[in-house]
Amino acid sequence: MNRTDLTNRLKVVIKKVVPDADAILYGSEARGEAKKNSDIDVLILVDKDYLSPQELHDVDVLIETH
Repeated sequence: MNRTDLTNRLKVVIKKVVPDADAILYGSEARGEAKKNSDIDVLILVDKDYLSPQELHDVDVLIETH
């Protein structure tokens, strides 16, 4: 799986748990300057003050299994 596919899958996973969330890619990956060992910077925007512990857990589990 390439980095773009990984980023897109991450966005899908986040929306499964928090449907009204938006995920924005930024940093070297977004600028097209990422190297093989670069991290992937993703800003997650939600329309609430916080995610519940269950929502955080669900996102973590879905990311680990995808």
